Amino acid sequence: MSYSEDKEINFSDLTHFPIFEGKRYLYGTDLRLELFNFLISGEYILAKYEANMDQNLMESSITLDGYYLTFGYRIVQNFQILFRLDSFYADKLSYEDELLVFGLNFWPNKFSELQLNILIDRNKIGFKNQQFLFNSQISF
Repeated sequence: MSYSEDKEINFSDLTHFPIFEGKRYLYGTDLRLELFNFLISGEYILAKYEANMDQNLMESSITLDGYYLTFGYRIVQNFQILFRLDSFYADKLSYEDELLVFGLNFWPNKFSELQLNILIDRNKIGFKNQQFLFNSQISF
């Protein structure tokens, strides 16, 4: 949990708050369980923005929340397949994301990882609206 009192913060996507001044609350929790070759993980986050009343805004507060649930299976020692449901909702902003993610993780050695993800947006039909992501990580 976190709390802050902010002045003159620019939130580019929060059009109701072009320059935000007020109180910000953030709550979150996550869970990860790996058992044998199986993985289950998830996270939930909630953010609440309460603007100072002297800002002359249409809305005095906005709530944002989201979660993900991931299920994975390690096929062999260095390959893992994943399925994830990822959801985000922005109250009063008419913004909602709901993604299905199919992934493959590969660990070529102990200090690197390669990831390939296919993101399917459940709110947008058609191949051109979907994403393919490639990520590489190196640890030091």
